[in-house]
Amino acid sequence: MGRPMSVPLKPNPLRLVYSGQLPRMNRNAPHWIYGYRLKQTALRQFGTWPVAETRPATVIVTRVLGLHQRLMDADDLAWTLKKLVDALPNRHQRRNGIYGGGNYLVDDGPPWAMVTYTQDATRRHEGPRVEVEITYETREGD
Repeated sequence: MGRPMSVPLKPNPLRLVYSGQLPRMNRNAPHWIYGYRLKQTALRQFGTWPVAETRPATVIVTRVLGLHQRLMDADDLAWTLKKLVDALPNRHQRRNGIYGGGNYLVDDGPPWAMVTYTQDATRRHEGPRVEVEITYETREGD
């Protein structure tokens, strides 16, 4: 008999950084492909955790502005960053293949995740990028 494979514990809070380009919001009706590409790029950058998550979490998504970027209004910010959050839930099998994200959240909606979107214009020298901070609820015995 072999030893059981050990899986590293997720740090609490877990910090993920997305450094790719975000979809532009100066369109009347942005095409669905922009959100799809953002989710796929985020999955490649974040990677997939080997074990599915089972705890509720608080997620803070912060857009760090670049040198010549302006602040977005709340609606545009949430729409733009939603696909990054869509890359976080557990993967599960579907009839036509595997669906889901990187095994960082049980689900991206209540009661499993409380998501907050913010912007930071004070660290322009670090941007443009998006930081995702996931804080898991601790249970007795964790």
